Amino acid sequence: MGSNEKPWEQVKAEFFENMARLDREEAEKAKRKALEAKQADVVPFNPWPTARRPWTAEPSAASNAMPYAPSATDRLMETQRAVAAAARQDRLRRDPWGLGLYSHESLEDVIRRQNGDE
Repeated sequence: MGSNEKPWEQVKAEFFENMARLDREEAEKAKRKALEAKQADVVPFNPWPTARRPWTAEPSAASNAMPYAPSATDRLMETQRAVAAAARQDRLRRDPWGLGLYSHESLEDVIRRQNGDE
């Protein structure tokens, strides 16, 4: 070791002291910036330069909902859903385990059964 060389532990200690000092300085800078930002000028803005009352968004009524009146399309959809539910129940009644035991029916048989011709 030369006369001007420092031991490793001392170099390491100085390094960490410098880092801590730099961190403190940066924290102080950030505090100063925050204080300066708080002390900024606030300019009031009035979109209506005349002496109007400031506008506030208030609800016009308790609710803006309209009563539901089903249209012809809605009634048609309700009918389609009811028919589909009845068909599902009928399929489940005829084949409760989904084994496909009634696959021997032809299309004509299905139509005849659905029309009640059986």
